[in-house]
Amino acid sequence: MKKLLNFFILGFVLALFTNASCTEPDPPIPTGDHTFSCRINGKLFLPQAIGGWSTSPSSSDDGLSYYVTPDHFNIQTGNYEYSMFYINIANWKLGTFTLIDSNGYVGPQNGDPRDINHVIVIKNGIKYLSKQGSGSVIFTVVNDTDSKGTFEFTVYNENNSNDVLHITNGQFDD
Repeated sequence: MKKLLNFFILGFVLALFTNASCTEPDPPIPTGDHTFSCRINGKLFLPQAIGGWSTSPSSSDDGLSYYVTPDHFNIQTGNYEYSMFYINIANWKLGTFTLIDSNGYVGPQNGDPRDINHVIVIKNGIKYLSKQGSGSVIFTVVNDTDSKGTFEFTVYNENNSNDVLHITNGQFDD
């Protein structure tokens, strides 16, 4: 009987450790035209269409929108966890752009003159904003048909600067 009890205890411990070590693998990171991905606090973020909103004339079914003019470059996207992920870079070209304090506005109709390099991320109704020197966006390819780049930054809860989101391994290809 004691051997049977030891066998059940050993089996339970093995099952506990085996189950605890299993993690769901990340989906493949998309590459190529009209892609975007990053890690937010280590967790993979990919755009998803969340329905009911259109982000710009270039909006697509995957919930990813690029709006590009000679004066500014912006990306707007989201998914079911993050209702908005917005990057705006003014007077963009090949090179590195340092972020500044976000004004908290998206698009000219809402008060954003689109003349600053800033980021806004909204998670669970909480707005996180870039601050002066909190990160950068790097354009690695800029030509008439394509823009590619990378980004890393930290954004801060607008009401609690101790609550932050670390965005790493960001990449985009419009």
